[in-house]
Amino acid sequence: MKYPLRILVVEDNPTDRELLRYLLESRFADQVKFFEAPTLAAAFALSDHSTPSCVILDLQLPDSTGKSTFLKLYERVPR
Repeated sequence: MKYPLRILVVEDNPTDRELLRYLLESRFADQVKFFEAPTLAAAFALSDHSTPSCVILDLQLPDSTGKSTFLKLYERVPR
């Protein structure tokens, strides 16, 4: 099955990741494929295999913080 939306959730807090997934799944049901990453490095690895349609990005990660987190990801996945 091909999903029209591929959402990458980059969040180091497992509870927050679960909450985001729950809220989005309740809204989009079978239209979304989720990918989860607890670090920016893990997000890079996932984005190498599948370009996300949307990224929900925590700006306070163990391996990157602040605006530079966004800029690093945008440089790697500009779309």
